[in-house]
Formats: sequence, structure tokens, C-alpha cells
Amino acid sequence: MDLRQYLSVPVRRYKEIIAITVLFMIISLALTSFKQNSYPVTLFYTIALDDKQDTENYKYSNFYAEQSGLEFTRTVSGWFDDPALEGEVFANAGINKDDELTLIKKLFGFFTMKRVERQNIQVNFSTSADERSHKLADALGEVIKARLVDYNEGSSSNYKMVLSSKWVELKEPSYPLSAVLSFFIGLILGIFLSYLYEYFTRKISTIFEAEEISGKKILGEIKRDKLSVAFLEKLISTHKPEQIVFVSQDRKILDGKVLVFPSDLKLIDANKKSFVIVSLGVSREDHLHKVSKLIDGDKLFLVVLT
Repeated sequence: MDLRQYLSVPVRRYKEIIAITVLFMIISLALTSFKQNSYPVTLFYTIALDDKQDTENYKYSNFYAEQSGLEFTRTVSGWFDDPALEGEVFANAGINKDDELTLIKKLFGFFTMKRVERQNIQVNFSTSADERSHKLADALGEVIKARLVDYNEGSSSNYKMVLSSKWVELKEPSYPLSAVLSFFIGLILGIFLSYLYEYFTRKISTIFEAEEISGKKILGEIKRDKLSVAFLEKLISTHKPEQIVFVSQDRKILDGKVLVFPSDLKLIDANKKSFVIVSLGVSREDHLHKVSKLIDGDKLFLVVLT
């Protein structure tokens, strides 16, 4: 199967794709103009086991303590799946959750956490104000420390936060970035919708489909330009069809008497030598199927406009 036939769909629908892309860019830039500054925060914590043993007979205490701290970061990671932790942090920071939680953050969580190398965890979140960023970062650290205390008391362990760091930056709305991203997203969306439109409207999109539905190999492939119209006229003069039937389309491409299916159904003679002309992206699958059943197979010659 020729890949070019499938690529012809976005080429044929380029006007609609351009319109969708431009519209998507306009909407995206308009939404960007309403955006406020945001303050992304990155926090690093190192959790370790405080393992104090004075004996000299046990030389590998530090190694196992490090391994224990490494495994314990999994426990700390699980705390972020606890819905109560988010509420505790906002309560400790004295901030109303509804002031910061957008729909996306409600669905996926306000804090994003991942385990890094060894005994470290990284936490990311973003707020709409610099002061809130610092308050929430400090509150999160205090909540984790409090949970460590509770865990140690309940398990007779001695885990603690040995290192922590905080990074807060200003992120301003970027019009160039928004324009570039919206361009590519709009372009991909437009191409996808062009395929979707032809599929659900049952348009004939490729030469392969036209041949498969009619059961005939094409006599000629014609592009929509003046030279190709001349080629079509040459085909007509060479093969001398007794009737020309356009499938689901207007008759502007040719002068003279032509028939259009289905509006001229009663005028079509099934026993005449016929040029059946299919226009990709315009002609419907069911119409070509009916024409192919109507006209005698030996009398039907398939021509495709691309």
C-alpha cells in the first residue's frame, strides 16, 4: 500500500488543518494572557537511620543503617499517597486549599514526589504566590518530621531527616513557548480530525479504497489542475465512454453533459460504457458501491480525482 495515498488526506484538507491550528493558537495565547505568575518549588530531603553502636565487634553497622535508610524512603514515599498529608500541610501553613488546588491538581495531587539516588526524595509543587510557596515548603518539612517522630515511637526506630533543601523560582507566562506548543498541538489535532472526518463521513480517502469498493483498477489518476483536466479530456477522447458518471460531487471539472450519482440515478444506463469518476475526500463509499452494482462491470472504467 502506497503511504502517499494516506498522506494525501492532510494535504487535501490543508485549509481546514490551517484553520484549526490558527484557532488553537489564538485560544492558547488568549488563555496565556489570563495566566498569572507561578512559583514552582523543588524540595530535597535525605532520610537516614541514626544508628549509634559503640561496640567494635560489629563493623558493618553503618552499611546496614544506610541500607535501612534507603528502604525507608519507600515508606516516606507512601505517605504522599495519604490524602490526609495534603490537608495537614495546608493546615500547618495556614492556607486555604481551594486557593491553590486547580481541577488538575485535585485529580493528580498537589505534591509530586519521586525517590532519587540512595536515601533522597524529591518533592515538587507550584503555587500562585511566592509567600505561599515558602509557607507550604516549610509546612511540608514540619509534617514529615512529625510523622518521623510518630513512626519512630511506634516502631522503636530512630529515623530522621538529616538534610533538606528548598528551591523556589518565578515562572512567568511565556507567549513564545505557548505559541510554539499550541502550533504543534493544533497541527497534530487538525491532521487527526481530518482523518476522523473522512472516516466517519464515509468519504473515499485513497485510491486503494476506490479500487476495493468498485472491484476495478483505476484507468487514470488525475490531480485537480488545468493540466490534469486536459489529461482527463484525453482519456475521454481515447476511450470514448458513452456516459460519464461523477460520484457524490459537482460537475465543474468538465464541460458538457455528465451525470451525477445519486441525483441523476434515473438517467444512468447500466449497459453503456461508463467513466465512473471518484473524487477523494468528496465521493462517498456507499455511493460508489451502488454505482458499481448498477453499471455492468465490463462497462465500468474507474477514474480517480486526487
